[in-house]
Amino acid sequence: MSDLSLSQLVWISIKPLIKVLLPTAVGAAMVRYRKLDQDGLKAAAHIQIYGALPCLMFSNVVPSITAQNSPRILVCVGFGLLYMLMSYLLSKALLMVVPVPNNFRNGFIVAAVWSNWGNIPMSVIQSLTGGPPFGKPEDVEMGVSYASFFVMVYNVMMFVGPGTKMIDRDYMKTEEAAITTPYLPYNPTVNQTERPSIDDQPGQNGEANRPTREAFPEAEIRADQQFSSPQSRGQKGVLSGLLNNLSPVIVSLLFGTLVAVTPPLKGLFTKLKDHAVQEPSAPDGKPLLSVILDSTEYLGAAAIPLGLLVTGASFANMSIPRRSWFRLPLRAIFGLTLIKLVCLPALGIVAVSFIDGYTNFFAGEEGRVLKLISLYYSCTVTSTNQISLSSIAAGIFLKPGESSDEEVASNVDLLCSFVALQYLIYPFVGTFFIGLIVKMVS
Repeated sequence: MSDLSLSQLVWISIKPLIKVLLPTAVGAAMVRYRKLDQDGLKAAAHIQIYGALPCLMFSNVVPSITAQNSPRILVCVGFGLLYMLMSYLLSKALLMVVPVPNNFRNGFIVAAVWSNWGNIPMSVIQSLTGGPPFGKPEDVEMGVSYASFFVMVYNVMMFVGPGTKMIDRDYMKTEEAAITTPYLPYNPTVNQTERPSIDDQPGQNGEANRPTREAFPEAEIRADQQFSSPQSRGQKGVLSGLLNNLSPVIVSLLFGTLVAVTPPLKGLFTKLKDHAVQEPSAPDGKPLLSVILDSTEYLGAAAIPLGLLVTGASFANMSIPRRSWFRLPLRAIFGLTLIKLVCLPALGIVAVSFIDGYTNFFAGEEGRVLKLISLYYSCTVTSTNQISLSSIAAGIFLKPGESSDEEVASNVDLLCSFVALQYLIYPFVGTFFIGLIVKMVS
């Protein structure tokens, strides 16, 4: 469909972001009007990460991935690693020309390399593949399946790879990695949650006065595993670290892919194309385990809206002290935004066009979906999970009666400023980029 009119192209570009912004705004409003407290936010994040998201991925991977198209999984993984590598090189180059606090240089690189490859992209992809120039139900399944492997790359590189170690390094008080004077002044009263709980009665354990960084619960739920001492980390082997950090998302993807590329197993969950229902079957004539696939699809439908709600609620609690705005490293903030929303998308278009010209990976209907995914994931913003991970490394999630170090606390406020600008600009840049890639795949 290369004959899309301008009005159709504009609407196709805007529609996915409207679907992203509405649940995000609902989450922010629930926090603003005290309908969702920190414990409720953490519970919602647990449900989304440990329950709904693995179900969403399994229910989309099993029907859509086959032994024939499984090599395209490697394309997704390859592009994920390529975008991370290009982001790393661009961020290192930027560090050579703009000032960044010494105790935030690793955090700056992580903010460039690890992007939000979960809630927002998944929602946009579901919307794009559900309409022209696509529109078939299998296109949506295929799009979510391909996107799931970008999420897997993110999780492996963050929690098994160098991600959390780099974040942790900014907060190590050693001779080799001493923390310098913070870029932002820290005021303990500014960083405390001023909103009471739902019933307006502070809890006896002081929960009403926790720091605002608790509003980013997605990564906190893995704190004990990720931020152990460097010595204990060094004693663990690669295989041991991999097994200890296997998340439900990774397990779901691995198991779902195994089922999808093994016809005898796949036939137990869904009817194989051009094949009769595999025996034994359920009493209703459907595959024996089809009820499991239906159940995971039902629960997985909640993953994206719930994740967007959590994202909106998290932003409602973000804290950037106003009196510190004039001290922000504006050149670094704008430079990182330029990398994420201009340079990397341009390089992504070049890379996809080059591969499209010399291979047949993007041929056919499934190839067009893969091309859409590969292009879209080049234009994403910094993951909000980094704020939570940085808070954990800094020791800001404290027990009642403890006090946070002023220097490390200020780093998290600095990170918030980098993230906030990207999310403010993204709706405009994202709309333009979506229109461009829809035109490219039409």
